Amino acid sequence: AVAGVIYLCFWASLTTHSLDYAQTIAFHTLAVSQWGIVFALRATLTPIWKLFKTKNVLMYIGLALSLVLQYVALYSPISQYLHIVPLRVEDLTICIVAALTIPVIVLETYKYLGRYYQAKV
Repeated sequence: AVAGVIYLCFWASLTTHSLDYAQTIAFHTLAVSQWGIVFALRATLTPIWKLFKTKNVLMYIGLALSLVLQYVALYSPISQYLHIVPLRVEDLTICIVAALTIPVIVLETYKYLGRYYQAKV
């Protein structure tokens, strides 16, 4: 699912923007999809909406650090060394929505099927 989202965002941006811009979108989509996967895979079969009740301070610190580093990489002078370019807000929003929703939907479907078949046994 993650590879499909990355390819879709890369291809869509490549048709209208430069290769550097498309690669930056792919990079950002990969990073953001991992944020969603972190939340979804905190438990094997427990739905994501039940997992927000449990606190994992280190996970939240790591996620915040990842978020800050991602945006520092995108919008600071270090981006020239990473060969990435700043993204427009519209493209950034599309990346975030696609990268968070699709992998989480796939993982939650897997969890639902796991609970369903586990109940049958």
